[in-house]
Amino acid sequence: MNMGKRICLLIITGLLIFNETNAQLPDFIERLDGGKVQSGDFFEKIPFELVENRIYVSSLINNHKYRFLIDTYSPCLLYNYVLDEVKLDTIDKSATLGKSFLTGFLIPVFPKIDTFSIGNIKFSDVGAMLMKKDSTNPLKDYIMDGILGSNLMKHCIWQFNFIDSTITITNDLSKCSYVNNAIQFPLIPKPVQASPNIFMLIGNDTINVEFDTGNNGFINVLSPGINKKITEGEAIAWSVKLDIPVNRADVDNIETHYYVMIDSMQIGEHTFYLVPAVAYNPEYTQTMGKGSVGIDFLKHFITTIDWIENTIYLKPIKGEGRMPHNKKTFGFTYGYENGGFNIQSVFAGSRADSLGFEIGDKIISINGFDLTQLTEKQIDKFRQGTLDFLQKKDDKISILLLKNGVKISYTIESYNLFGNNLEN
Repeated sequence: MNMGKRICLLIITGLLIFNETNAQLPDFIERLDGGKVQSGDFFEKIPFELVENRIYVSSLINNHKYRFLIDTYSPCLLYNYVLDEVKLDTIDKSATLGKSFLTGFLIPVFPKIDTFSIGNIKFSDVGAMLMKKDSTNPLKDYIMDGILGSNLMKHCIWQFNFIDSTITITNDLSKCSYVNNAIQFPLIPKPVQASPNIFMLIGNDTINVEFDTGNNGFINVLSPGINKKITEGEAIAWSVKLDIPVNRADVDNIETHYYVMIDSMQIGEHTFYLVPAVAYNPEYTQTMGKGSVGIDFLKHFITTIDWIENTIYLKPIKGEGRMPHNKKTFGFTYGYENGGFNIQSVFAGSRADSLGFEIGDKIISINGFDLTQLTEKQIDKFRQGTLDFLQKKDDKISILLLKNGVKISYTIESYNLFGNNLEN
């Protein structure tokens, strides 16, 4: 249940958000906003992979097989080599938009995908953008060829079943199971691309929330009521390194956000109680009244996004899929990046904090597992969630760090972030 790393920015901010009253749109925006799905009734059920709380599917572009990450926050994105292999028609806007991309990972070239096939369903004339696979790209280590974005998804209904790891794609809601008696609420579509929005009531505050399959986290939010909890000391400060920080001026990507306990959260007609969430730092005033829900939240439900009727359905998964009411932690999180395992975040006031754990500290071993000698296959299993060095029941962790060239061993006990009087 981490904050979640948004993997795509609002593409070309200020350029793709256009005035809908303007009858003459730029050609590249028309391309991104175009596309269509095959006519007639259709229904397809395909498998997906869940890796680091991100959804991947295999699809075809002009009969070439590729692996795509599904991200409602992004338009379709491709790497250059895909364009070279399938020979797509392009609109090159480097001359007019190039300055906007000099320091980013996107390229101002807009291909048109002739046929994008998912199972037996065919989408056509789908607009896309290109991206670089270099150090500027926070997605560079993901095993994928591109992103399947909202400008393709908006043409039909998508159901994500986290029980059997399948996606149902159709244009007929009656063919979808798990929508009867589900939590139901409207989505607010965006022009061209970007996650659909929903409204959520947290306490007495109405929040505009992005429904974001490209966010691997749980709930991120900021409201006046949550800000009050932070100022009154009812939140836990959390230092974290983000792929794409909220504060774009923070070049090291390390930011302080907060964990808070939400007393009540209403979505549609359903109210959840005692929900731990991440609060944006109130210094970032642009996030007030806003939030996002990511895969770590959505996987507690069979989630259906109906872009035809602009409605979302959440069917709760019982048993192990129940919503959390606390957070068990060792006071830090870790992960794999840049060829090794490192500390990625630290909770203020934790044992790890008092021992001097710092973001970026290299991890040599955990519970006797030598993390410097793992095979690529083992690393892939770790990222897929099928290899872990901890068990849910573990109350202690032994960890060997490399700090300032010196190996130091620590043993740390787990604890509940919000005390032991709440269900974990």
